[in-house]
Amino acid sequence: MSIQLQELFLTLPGGAGSLLDRLREAIPRALPPGAWPVRLAVTSSSASSLEVELGLADAGPAGSDPFEFRRRPGHKADSFQAVFVVPTGIGADLGALVLPDGCLGLPTLAALEQGIPVVAVHDPGQRMANDLSALPWAPGQFLRVSNYLEAAGALLALRAGVSTESVRRPLAPTAFSRSPISGA
Repeated sequence: MSIQLQELFLTLPGGAGSLLDRLREAIPRALPPGAWPVRLAVTSSSASSLEVELGLADAGPAGSDPFEFRRRPGHKADSFQAVFVVPTGIGADLGALVLPDGCLGLPTLAALEQGIPVVAVHDPGQRMANDLSALPWAPGQFLRVSNYLEAAGALLALRAGVSTESVRRPLAPTAFSRSPISGA
């Protein structure tokens, strides 16, 4: 099996339906015969068209739909990894990146380079061994939290412009001076 990258400019069909439904309709018409999408990234958009990067395998499972949702067998509801889909290239500003602690990849490195805050969620069961805190983050750009509920609170604080250091316990000591105030 080989995988090739292809860039498509799609005119989306009109009418009702979600963006995913409209992509499901438009992409198969634009693919070469026998190509199977294994990666899809929307790189730019307008109200009626999309620019899409696709990773295409030369063969896929016969008669299956790459957009079909298939529940994994053996799903455990007592613990899970949350994945946030990050909107990039579709008219959205990225306020922060939330990821499992230790997950090092292109999104993490892009956030580091562009000064985007990163919230790393600690999970004792994860197997990624990268130490994200060792990267050269700007002050306040990297935050490690204990769970996704705490990550949601950190995102709200960042969005409101509240320093996360001001809401985490224990609070940092307050520095003060005993010098007299002049001009009083």
